[in-house]
Amino acid sequence: NNPILYSLEAANGVYNYQEVSTAPFYGSINSLAFNVADGHIYAASDEDPANNTNIGEILRIGADGTWTNLGAPVDANDPTQVWTSGGSNIATADGMGNYYLLDTQNGDLLLYKLDLNAVAAGDPITFEILQTSPGQNKPYADFSFDPVTKKLYGVGSNSNVLHVIDLNDPNFARSTVNLTGPA
Repeated sequence: NNPILYSLEAANGVYNYQEVSTAPFYGSINSLAFNVADGHIYAASDEDPANNTNIGEILRIGADGTWTNLGAPVDANDPTQVWTSGGSNIATADGMGNYYLLDTQNGDLLLYKLDLNAVAAGDPITFEILQTSPGQNKPYADFSFDPVTKKLYGVGSNSNVLHVIDLNDPNFARSTVNLTGPA
Protein backbone atom coordinates (compact mmCIF):
# COMPACT_ATOMS: atom_id res chain seq x y z
CA ASN A 1 0.00 0.00 0.00
CA ASN A 2 0.98 3.61 -0.47
CA PRO A 3 1.47 5.57 2.77
CA ILE A 4 -1.30 8.12 3.44
CA LEU A 5 -0.90 11.43 5.29
CA TYR A 6 -3.87 12.56 7.39
CA SER A 7 -4.59 15.79 9.22
CA LEU A 8 -6.19 15.62 12.66
CA GLU A 9 -8.35 18.44 13.97
CA ALA A 10 -9.54 18.45 17.56
CA ALA A 11 -12.50 20.58 18.53
CA ASN A 12 -14.49 20.31 21.78
CA GLY A 13 -13.20 16.81 22.46
CA VAL A 14 -14.09 15.57 18.98
CA TYR A 15 -11.30 14.38 16.74
CA ASN A 16 -11.83 14.65 13.01
CA TYR A 17 -9.31 13.44 10.48
CA GLN A 18 -9.09 13.68 6.74
CA GLU A 19 -6.72 12.52 4.06
CA VAL A 20 -4.20 15.16 2.95
CA SER A 21 -2.20 13.17 0.42
CA THR A 22 -1.06 9.74 -0.64
CA ALA A 23 2.63 9.00 -1.12
CA PRO A 24 3.61 8.50 -4.76
CA PHE A 25 5.23 5.15 -3.97
CA TYR A 26 4.42 1.76 -2.52
CA GLY A 27 6.05 0.78 0.76
CA SER A 28 6.10 1.63 4.42
CA ILE A 29 7.59 4.50 6.38
CA ASN A 30 8.40 5.13 10.01
CA SER A 31 10.70 7.28 12.15
CA LEU A 32 8.60 10.38 11.66
CA ALA A 33 10.01 13.59 13.12
CA PHE A 34 9.04 17.25 12.76
CA ASN A 35 11.99 19.52 11.98
CA VAL A 36 11.22 22.92 13.51
CA ALA A 37 14.13 24.43 11.56
CA ASP A 38 12.36 24.07 8.19
CA GLY A 39 8.76 23.14 9.04
CA HIS A 40 8.81 19.71 7.37
CA ILE A 41 8.13 16.19 8.59
CA TYR A 42 10.90 13.68 7.86
CA ALA A 43 10.55 9.92 7.74
CA ALA A 44 12.63 6.88 6.83
CA SER A 45 11.36 4.30 4.41
CA ASP A 46 11.80 0.66 5.30
CA GLU A 47 13.04 0.08 1.78
CA ASP A 48 14.01 2.09 -1.28
CA PRO A 49 10.65 3.07 -2.81
CA ALA A 50 12.31 3.42 -6.23
CA ASN A 51 14.28 0.19 -6.59
CA ASN A 52 13.55 -2.05 -3.58
CA THR A 53 17.15 -2.45 -2.37
CA ASN A 54 16.11 -2.77 1.30
CA ILE A 55 18.13 0.36 2.03
CA GLY A 56 15.97 3.02 3.62
CA GLU A 57 15.65 6.44 2.10
CA ILE A 58 14.74 9.71 3.76
CA LEU A 59 11.43 11.29 2.82
CA ARG A 60 10.32 14.88 3.40
CA ILE A 61 6.65 15.75 3.77
CA GLY A 62 5.59 19.37 3.34
CA ALA A 63 2.77 21.15 5.15
CA ASP A 64 0.75 20.89 1.93
CA GLY A 65 1.21 17.10 1.83
CA THR A 66 3.90 17.11 -0.85
CA TRP A 67 6.16 14.04 -0.63
CA THR A 68 9.83 14.32 -1.64
CA ASN A 69 12.18 11.34 -1.76
CA LEU A 70 15.58 12.72 -0.65
CA GLY A 71 17.34 9.41 -1.29
CA ALA A 72 19.72 7.48 0.92
CA PRO A 73 22.06 9.60 3.08
CA VAL A 74 25.81 9.56 2.45
CA ASP A 75 28.62 9.34 4.99
CA ALA A 76 29.67 12.83 6.17
CA ASN A 77 33.33 11.79 6.04
CA ASP A 78 33.19 9.77 2.81
CA PRO A 79 30.36 10.79 0.46
CA THR A 80 31.01 7.74 -1.72
CA GLN A 81 29.59 5.58 1.10
CA VAL A 82 25.80 5.35 1.22
CA TRP A 83 24.21 4.29 4.49
CA THR A 84 22.97 0.75 4.80
CA SER A 85 20.11 1.30 7.23
CA GLY A 86 16.88 -0.42 6.35
CA GLY A 87 14.92 2.21 8.22
CA SER A 88 13.83 2.28 11.83
CA ASN A 89 10.90 3.17 14.04
CA ILE A 90 12.97 5.28 16.45
CA ALA A 91 13.75 8.86 15.42
CA THR A 92 13.46 12.50 16.44
CA ALA A 93 14.66 15.91 15.27
CA ASP A 94 16.37 18.51 17.44
CA GLY A 95 15.03 21.72 15.87
CA MET A 96 18.49 22.66 14.58
CA GLY A 97 18.29 20.54 11.45
CA ASN A 98 19.57 17.27 12.91
CA TYR A 99 17.60 14.04 12.67
CA TYR A 100 18.58 11.26 15.11
CA LEU A 101 17.76 7.68 14.24
CA LEU A 102 18.39 4.50 16.24
CA ASP A 103 18.73 1.28 14.25
CA THR A 104 20.04 -2.25 14.59
CA GLN A 105 22.35 -3.78 12.00
CA ASN A 106 24.19 -7.08 12.17
CA GLY A 107 23.35 -7.38 15.87
CA ASP A 108 24.64 -3.89 16.78
CA LEU A 109 22.65 -0.89 17.96
CA LEU A 110 23.62 2.24 15.98
CA LEU A 111 22.82 5.86 16.82
CA TYR A 112 22.83 7.97 13.63
CA LYS A 113 22.85 11.73 13.28
CA LEU A 114 21.63 12.99 9.91
CA ASP A 115 22.17 16.57 8.75
CA LEU A 116 18.91 17.82 7.23
CA ASN A 117 20.34 21.30 6.62
CA ALA A 118 22.11 19.97 3.52
CA VAL A 119 18.75 19.71 1.75
CA ALA A 120 18.28 23.50 1.63
CA ALA A 121 21.63 23.79 -0.16
CA GLY A 122 20.63 21.11 -2.66
CA ASP A 123 23.14 18.63 -1.25
CA PRO A 124 22.44 15.05 -0.16
CA ILE A 125 21.68 14.35 3.47
CA THR A 126 24.79 13.24 5.32
CA PHE A 127 25.02 10.90 8.28
CA GLU A 128 27.41 10.19 11.12
CA ILE A 129 27.34 7.16 13.38
CA LEU A 130 27.54 8.70 16.84
CA GLN A 131 27.58 5.45 18.76
CA THR A 132 27.76 1.71 18.14
CA SER A 133 26.64 -0.66 20.88
CA PRO A 134 27.60 -4.26 19.97
CA GLY A 135 25.08 -7.00 20.65
CA GLN A 136 22.24 -4.74 21.75
CA ASN A 137 18.66 -4.51 20.54
CA LYS A 138 16.42 -1.46 20.49
CA PRO A 139 15.50 -0.95 24.16
CA TYR A 140 12.45 1.23 23.40
CA ALA A 141 9.95 1.97 20.66
CA ASP A 142 10.75 5.66 20.12
CA PHE A 143 12.58 8.60 21.64
CA SER A 144 12.32 12.39 21.90
CA PHE A 145 14.80 15.25 22.01
CA ASP A 146 14.71 17.66 24.93
CA PRO A 147 15.94 21.11 23.77
CA VAL A 148 16.70 22.18 27.36
CA THR A 149 18.91 19.25 28.40
CA LYS A 150 20.09 18.32 24.86
CA LYS A 151 19.36 14.67 25.64
CA LEU A 152 17.35 11.93 23.95
CA TYR A 153 14.74 10.18 26.10
CA GLY A 154 12.85 6.94 25.50
CA VAL A 155 10.73 4.74 27.77
CA GLY A 156 11.50 1.03 27.69
CA SER A 157 9.02 -1.23 25.97
CA ASN A 158 6.72 -2.82 28.60
CA SER A 159 8.84 -1.42 31.42
CA ASN A 160 9.19 1.48 33.77
CA VAL A 161 12.72 2.35 32.65
CA LEU A 162 13.61 5.72 31.14
CA HIS A 163 16.56 5.46 28.72
CA VAL A 164 18.71 8.57 28.28
CA ILE A 165 21.36 9.38 25.65
CA ASP A 166 23.39 12.48 26.50
CA LEU A 167 24.20 14.43 23.32
CA ASN A 168 26.34 16.85 25.39
CA ASP A 169 28.78 14.05 26.18
CA PRO A 170 31.32 13.40 23.37
CA ASN A 171 30.87 9.66 24.05
CA PHE A 172 27.06 9.97 23.98
CA ALA A 173 26.73 8.33 27.37
CA ARG A 174 23.69 6.15 27.86
CA SER A 175 21.98 5.76 31.21
CA THR A 176 18.72 4.50 32.65
CA VAL A 177 16.40 5.79 35.33
CA ASN A 178 13.77 3.65 37.04
CA LEU A 179 10.40 5.36 36.96
CA THR A 180 7.73 5.05 39.61
CA GLY A 181 4.13 4.33 38.71
CA PRO A 182 2.45 1.68 36.57
CA ALA A 183 4.65 -0.23 34.13
